[in-house]
Amino acid sequence: MIRLLLVLLLTGMALAQLPDSGLEATPASPLSLEAALSEAAGNSPAIREAEARVQEAIYGVDEAGAPGKPRVDFSAGYQYLTPTLSFSGLPVVVNNNYEFAVGLQQTLADFGRLHWATASAELRQRSLTEKVRRQKEDLAMQVRQAYAGLLFARQSLTVASDLVAAQKAHVQVVETRLKAGAVPRYDMLSSQAALARAEEQLVTARSQESLARQRLLMLLGRSLEQPLELADWPAEMALPDLAEGATRALVERPELTALNWAVEAARARVHLEESQDNPALSFATRYAQRNETAFQNSSLWSAGVLFSVPLFDGGASEARANQAEAVVVQLGESQEKLRRLVALEVQESYQQLLTASEQLRLSSARLEQTTEGLRIARLRYQTGVSINQEVLDAESAQSQARLDRHRAELALRSGWARWLRVCSVNAGPAVEPAPAPPR
Repeated sequence: MIRLLLVLLLTGMALAQLPDSGLEATPASPLSLEAALSEAAGNSPAIREAEARVQEAIYGVDEAGAPGKPRVDFSAGYQYLTPTLSFSGLPVVVNNNYEFAVGLQQTLADFGRLHWATASAELRQRSLTEKVRRQKEDLAMQVRQAYAGLLFARQSLTVASDLVAAQKAHVQVVETRLKAGAVPRYDMLSSQAALARAEEQLVTARSQESLARQRLLMLLGRSLEQPLELADWPAEMALPDLAEGATRALVERPELTALNWAVEAARARVHLEESQDNPALSFATRYAQRNETAFQNSSLWSAGVLFSVPLFDGGASEARANQAEAVVVQLGESQEKLRRLVALEVQESYQQLLTASEQLRLSSARLEQTTEGLRIARLRYQTGVSINQEVLDAESAQSQARLDRHRAELALRSGWARWLRVCSVNAGPAVEPAPAPPR
C-alpha cells in the first residue's frame, strides 16, 4: 500500500514538471447585443410555437387541395354462407364468398369549391407567417430592453459601490479631524449614518443587478445562475424621421399585414360557402374480383360519370356565407382600429425618444456641475470653511446625478428598442401583398 502511494506521488510530481501545453482556457468574450438577439431568437419557445402553427397551416393547404386529386381505394371481404343453394346444377349460394376490389374517383369540376378552399387555406398560412414575424419583433424589443436594463443595473451598482467607498473615505477624514478637535462628534455620527444609507443602497443595487441578469438569461434560454458579461451598447443613432417611421409602420407592421391576409382569407371563405350550391362533376371506376356463381361473373369492371346539383339544403350554405360576410366586416373594422393604434404608437415612441434625448443632455450637464460642487465641498471642509453636512449633501447629489444620467441612457436605449419595434425595423420583410380575390 505504501509503495502504491509512493508511485502515485512521484507520478503527480512528474506531471507537474511537464511543460505547459499552451492550451489555456480562454475567457468567454463579452456578449454583444447582436449576438444576444441571435441567441434569443434561436432559443425562443414562442417563435418555435408560432413556426409550428405555420407548419400546421401548410398541411392545411395540402388538405384543402386533396379533393382535387385522384382517390384510390382497395377493399377485400370474405363471407361464409349456409345453407348452399343450386339451380339445375349451377351454384347460386355457396359457402365461401370473397371479393377484392380496386376503385378510383376523380373530381372533374366542382365549380369553385376547390379553388376557394385552397385560396382560403393559403391566405391563412400567410397570416400566420406574419405572426411569426411579430413574435420575432416582440422578442427583439424585449432583448434590447433587457440588455439595456442589465447595463443600467451594473452602472447603478458601480455608482452605489463608489458612494460607499467615498463615504468610508469621508468617515476617515472626519475621524482624523475629530481626534484633532477640529469638528464636533455630531459630524462623525452624521457621516456614519450616511455611510449606512449608502451600504443599504448597495445591497438594493446588487439585488437589482441579479434580477436584471436573470431576466436577460431567461430570454437567451440559459441557466439563470450562469454568469454573464456584456459588451458596450452600440453607438447611439441619430433621431429618426417621424414621417418616414409612420409610413413604414403602416406598411411593415406584422399585425397589420397579418390582418390584411386574414381579411382576404375571410373573403375567400365567403366565396367557398357560396360555391357549396354549385353543381359537381366526377368520374369513378371500379374493378372487382370475386367467386363465381350462377348469377355473377368472377370479375366486374365499371366506369361512369356523376353529375350532381344541390337543390335545397335548408338554407345552411346561405347562412354560412352570411356568417363569413360578417367576419369580413369585423376584420375590416379591426384593420381601421389597428391603423389608428399604430399611428398613435409611432407618435408616442417618437416623443419618448425626444424626451429621453433631452433628459440625457440635461443630466450630463448636471453631472458635471455636481462633480465640481463635490470637489469644492471637500476642499472647503478640509480647510475648515464649511460644515460636514455640506460634503454629505454634495456626495449624495453627485451620486444621484450619476444615477440619473445612467437612467436617461436607459430611457433612450429602451426608447430606441420600442421605436424599432413600432416601425418594424430590422425584423425581416413582410410577405408581399397579393391582390384580393375577385368577388
